[in-house]
Amino acid sequence: MGFAALNALLMAIYGERRQLYLVCAVLCFLAACFQVSTYFYHSADSVADAVLALKLQVAAITLLYPTFYLFIEYYTKRPLSLVVLTAISLLSLLIFALNLLEPFGVRFSQVHGLIESVVASESLVRLHAEQSPYGIVVHAFGVLFLAWALRRFVDLLHAGAWRKSWLFGVGILLLFIGAAVGALIDSGVIDFVYVVGFGMLIIIVMISINLAHEARQQRTTMKQQADVLQQTQVESARHQASRLQLAQVVYQSPVPIVITSLDGEVIKQNATSQTFWREEQLGINMIAQLSALYPETDLSSENISAQGAIWLPDVPSNQFPAAMALTKENECWLKFRLFVINSPAGSPQNIAIICEDASERHLYTDSLRQIAEGVASGTGNDFYDKMVVQLTKLFDAKYAFIGLLDEQYSQVSTLALSVDGKISNNFSYELVGTPCANVVGNDICCYPNNVQHLFPDDHLLIEMGIESYIGAPMFDEEGKPLGLVVILDTKPLRHTDTVQNILEIFAARAGAELQRRAAESQMRRMAYEDYLTLLPNRALTYERVGVLIKRLRRSGKLASLYLLDMDHFKNINDVLGHDVGDEVLRALAKQLRVTFADNLFISRVGGDEFVLVDEYNSEPVYVEQLAELVNQPLQVGDHLIDIGASIGVCAFPQLEQTPLDVLRHAELALYQAKKAGRNRHVVYQVELENEAKNRLVIQNALKKALHADQLSLYYQPQLTADGQMFGAEALLRWHDPELGFVSPAEFIPIAEESGLIHALGDWVLQEALAQLKGWLAKGLPFAGHLSINVSPWQFALPNFVEHLESMIRIGDVDPAMITLELTETGILVDVEDTIKKFKRLRSLGIQIAMDDFGTGYSSLAYLRDLPIDILKIDKAFIDELQSSDSSPLTESMIAIGRNMDLHVVAEGVEYDRQAIRLKKLGCTIYQGYLFAKPMSVYDFEQWLAARR
Repeated sequence: MGFAALNALLMAIYGERRQLYLVCAVLCFLAACFQVSTYFYHSADSVADAVLALKLQVAAITLLYPTFYLFIEYYTKRPLSLVVLTAISLLSLLIFALNLLEPFGVRFSQVHGLIESVVASESLVRLHAEQSPYGIVVHAFGVLFLAWALRRFVDLLHAGAWRKSWLFGVGILLLFIGAAVGALIDSGVIDFVYVVGFGMLIIIVMISINLAHEARQQRTTMKQQADVLQQTQVESARHQASRLQLAQVVYQSPVPIVITSLDGEVIKQNATSQTFWREEQLGINMIAQLSALYPETDLSSENISAQGAIWLPDVPSNQFPAAMALTKENECWLKFRLFVINSPAGSPQNIAIICEDASERHLYTDSLRQIAEGVASGTGNDFYDKMVVQLTKLFDAKYAFIGLLDEQYSQVSTLALSVDGKISNNFSYELVGTPCANVVGNDICCYPNNVQHLFPDDHLLIEMGIESYIGAPMFDEEGKPLGLVVILDTKPLRHTDTVQNILEIFAARAGAELQRRAAESQMRRMAYEDYLTLLPNRALTYERVGVLIKRLRRSGKLASLYLLDMDHFKNINDVLGHDVGDEVLRALAKQLRVTFADNLFISRVGGDEFVLVDEYNSEPVYVEQLAELVNQPLQVGDHLIDIGASIGVCAFPQLEQTPLDVLRHAELALYQAKKAGRNRHVVYQVELENEAKNRLVIQNALKKALHADQLSLYYQPQLTADGQMFGAEALLRWHDPELGFVSPAEFIPIAEESGLIHALGDWVLQEALAQLKGWLAKGLPFAGHLSINVSPWQFALPNFVEHLESMIRIGDVDPAMITLELTETGILVDVEDTIKKFKRLRSLGIQIAMDDFGTGYSSLAYLRDLPIDILKIDKAFIDELQSSDSSPLTESMIAIGRNMDLHVVAEGVEYDRQAIRLKKLGCTIYQGYLFAKPMSVYDFEQWLAARR
């Protein structure tokens, strides 16, 4: 291993890939140290010697990690990561330090002595010790590192480098196995010798093979060079014959060439140099002149000869000394090359100086640099302004502009205009009769001079005094013209080929930027615009409110947010169709924009909800105007629609409100507005938050109640005027251990909002059917029907009838004894679907009752079409019979039921006066406290038993 280290070091000094072989040398050296320390460890005479050898072994390993990382990256020619190298080095240093500081090194926490064992007929010793947590970390780090190395081996295989990879892979695999064996030895699982060095030996063999291969390549190269030299000598005679011809070529070369003495004085020059310089150069010491331009460069003949040739950096002609002033009027860049001319004897004789025009290359370089700078330019028109200024300066031109085409490709409007390197006012012009028309119709057009005579109808060229013109088109990704980039100058254009190439690059970059910003604008519209109303959407609302919150917190002021929700909008969709509903939303959005756009931010945040933000007032100063607007009928096609809306208002920012909090607080206020009767507004107060929290508490408790036997059914009889039982209604009751009795009026709406109503409805149906079956089995005199309330949400399910039929079949109850009660508003949500379901239910023998009749907005036409059996008059109308001598509404409802041959049940009958009047009006079925209160199952069974 030491020889391999020396060999790699020599290759690093004298061969190629010095970094790789220098790392190889260090790697071999550390591997040798590892093996030596391993030998001393296994042959130690005392615990102290073994611990010392083990510490040296660990020190070698820790130094191997960063070295091995460098070797792998150099060997596989992968980019070196300084972050990874630094991390590995720091971890290795940490392990190195811990290894020195710990009494037994990092691998063992406690040493009990030496253990002697025989491996392959050799007597070896090792420490009888307890592995430390540091040792586990060291082994884990080693295994992870070697796993990464194996990954690099796989990369080599994929790259097809079989020759480089097979030994490398074997070595890494053996290192991996050796590391695993070492971990098992340290943990006391096995009794063996550390073999990780054998894997390193394979790596060193691989390094040696590659060193030999590279040495052979170098010998081959030297042989080839010797062959070339021999061939050169054979051909020198022929070259001698052509020297005169070459001398003529040099003399006539379009590049200025001068020959000086070794002191630098010009003694010869070719024909081009005689016209290139303003003054005669013979006799001038050009080396001295150039040394003044490049004071840090040694231009002595010895240094030039030693270097072979010297390329001096490009220099602008305006920096030349007077003796080297050019005859050219325009500024340009020159590049000088100096080399020594040797005599036939091989000694330096003269110095040749070649001068080349590097202006075009500088144009390219400056163009690319300026385009790159443009990529990082500002937003808006800054990018285009910077580009046209760059163009005028780059080509020393009078004008440069970027123009956009109109849809008809007949007019150009400048997006950015530079005059004498400064931004000027934009303008528009017609394309007909201008060179720009050729650019749009064809491709890049260049008129290096005399452009006015070529386009006499272009008065703009005459007014601007333009002599030369060059324009390049900009296209979109489909090849359609977007516009053009144009350079105009009052003098002829030089380097036309170079200018064309550069201008095409600028045009492509400008076109790409136009497309990118158009796409960005489109994406932003899609992300922040409501597709239906073209108002800002919820995402932009959150963003706008968030920005406003930050500004208001700095100023200490408050703003207000209005959340508007249309009342009964679902009915518009159901009755008139979603197309009409969409038109209503568009019409309302238009009215909001017309009325409030100058003062308020307006957005649609979903469904029929709109947000308006007043940045300058914390009080709801616009609420009356807003209510007046939404209460005006909307003309949508042939329909004149009354909409109405509820409004929640929230002042912000309050405390630590986020944009989400502001919207949520406005929603709480809106909820209260709807709960209070709709078509009104409510301003958010902290109490609303408590109410919302209470609803959440009830919702969570109700979830538990469904599975905790906290729900029960009470039953209230329905009796005829002569005291006969007409039926009974099942009423849901809930007693929570913590909340106590919770009213159905409180938890049923929450169940409907949260979706729990479906599980709750199923529980009621199952429980009621089971109890009805139980009463009949006990022989209790239950007469008539059992009325069960069904939520509109449950009834709206497509499979409601099939589900109910299955429950009745499982419950083994006669369907004719079941009556379903649905509220008037619930029945009329979807009339066609309701009629279909009612007919199916009645075909099963189930009766239908319309609950709370008179509280909705049904028409007689709907009522006539509905296949129902029972009308239940709401308690509110029954109460009027107690306080008033007449109740025309109640009389009408009873008459409607009688004329339609329906049973009419009066709900909430509590007084004799009410019963007497109802009987006179023709209503003979009652339900209320006057006859019986809702009873528990036990009490109801006792009540039934007493009627035998």
